[in-house]
Amino acid sequence: MPTFDIIHNEAISIVAAWTLTVGAVLALIGVCLPRLAPLEGLGKVAIVVVLGGYATGLWVLAWQGDTGRALTAAAYTGLLVLPFWTLIRLGRERRRRPAKHHRKAGT
Repeated sequence: MPTFDIIHNEAISIVAAWTLTVGAVLALIGVCLPRLAPLEGLGKVAIVVVLGGYATGLWVLAWQGDTGRALTAAAYTGLLVLPFWTLIRLGRERRRRPAKHHRKAGT
C-alpha cells in the first residue's frame, strides 16, 4: 500500500495488508458458514478500518498539495460505502433474528 509507505514505515503497510487478508478470510467464513455469521461482521470491521485509514492517508497527502491523490482518495472514500452498508445490513438482520432460548438439561 504505497500511501501507507509514504506516511508510515513499511511495517505499517505490511500489518495493513495482513489485516485486510485476515478480515477478508473471516468475512468469507462468515458468509459460507451461517453459524459463524459474527465472523463476517468482524472481518468487515477490520476491512473498513484499514480502508478508512488508507483513505485518510490519501486525503492527508491531497491536502498537503499532492493533487494527484485527490481522485484516488475520493474513490476510496466512495468505496467505503459498500462495506459500511453491509455492516448496517448485518446489524439489522441480527436484530430481527429471534433470540435463542436455551433449555436446561433435564427440564
